[in-house]
Amino acid sequence: MISEKLVVITSFPPKGIIHDKSVVGIASYAKNTLLGLKKYKKELDITVLAEILNQKENYEDEDILVKRAWKRASFGIFPRLLKEIFALKDTKDVLIEFEVAMFGDFPHLLPFPVFLLLLKLMGKKITIVSHQVIPDIAALSGHLNLESKFKTHLLNFCIHSFYRIMLLLAFQTIVFDKTLKDNLSHFGSSTKIKVVPHGVEEFKNPVSRSEACKKLNFSENDFVLLYFGYLAWYKGADWLVDEYIKLKKDTQIKLIMAGGPNPNHANKTYYQEYIQKIEAECAKNDIILTGFVKEEDISLYFQASDLIVLPYRTLMSASGPLSIAFSFQKPFLVSEALAPMFETEDIKEVLDELKIDKNDLIFSSDFKDKIKKFQTEPDFGKKTEELSKVLAQKRNWNEIGKTYYETLF
Repeated sequence: MISEKLVVITSFPPKGIIHDKSVVGIASYAKNTLLGLKKYKKELDITVLAEILNQKENYEDEDILVKRAWKRASFGIFPRLLKEIFALKDTKDVLIEFEVAMFGDFPHLLPFPVFLLLLKLMGKKITIVSHQVIPDIAALSGHLNLESKFKTHLLNFCIHSFYRIMLLLAFQTIVFDKTLKDNLSHFGSSTKIKVVPHGVEEFKNPVSRSEACKKLNFSENDFVLLYFGYLAWYKGADWLVDEYIKLKKDTQIKLIMAGGPNPNHANKTYYQEYIQKIEAECAKNDIILTGFVKEEDISLYFQASDLIVLPYRTLMSASGPLSIAFSFQKPFLVSEALAPMFETEDIKEVLDELKIDKNDLIFSSDFKDKIKKFQTEPDFGKKTEELSKVLAQKRNWNEIGKTYYETLF
């Protein structure tokens, strides 16, 4: 039997690693996806065309061929990718893990629609995993330092045009939940948009809660909040720090900010100032600020935490940190901006089974009260742990790998 072949364009972590500070979240997602695919269909032949980290190189990683072939923020990205794909004449299926900043800044992205057209003319079947859906760029104004109304309108026009072209040229587009599909459907046929929930990773041999608390100098009685992931305005990192400073005056809680600067934005002055402000506030207010968390330390911070907080200002993608909260069966609390995620079918089903009111997991101006509910009602906390546990089983990467195979082939 001839094995099926797949070429994947994505950011990708270094060999033998899933989470690394040289790449962003799309890289760990891509690797977990491909490992899930390989586990379901061992004979699947996968070639990854990844960004160059240190040098051009080809190597095998978990029976996946990785070719580090293109350099981020270069205008030679798409000619290079076309050359690589043309050489794979007998590979029809192309999977593109797409994130706006993956290839560089906006000018580096401009040739992407032409690249898609050329792939289609070459007879390739294109599947795009759209990691972000942005209906209105104004919702990211603080993240992008966007103040000009003219620039906002121009970017919205460009983004909306891009989505229309993407949906027209791709065989199908994958998003992570129903709301993202609904938002993207404004720009093309909804029948070409598939929902595949964000997978949940299994972390082996995590430390116990008592060990984690001891390492971080927490008391067993401390109630610990955790923010996890790159520090970003749209994720509400600064909001959470400011809110905690108000809260800690009359509540016995601790806060861990487990993350550091996003490498895609680290050279921008306004972002550097944003990071410096968070660093200063954390230092003054006894907040643990970790910087990038190494893969082997992820379990330390999750196990030490009582509640994972996602204070996002806008919903443009599924939350990777929320998926890791499921991994460790942790209770979680999300901002109103993330409330639509509860409309995804599997979450709705589990909420109904466990008789959990989704509104108890969403905060707006009642942030302090919602935290207090988790502190004072242990039975409610256990119910939320069960919610995370069940979703971790439903969204295990092995299951998601099977779903991807059925969607692609």
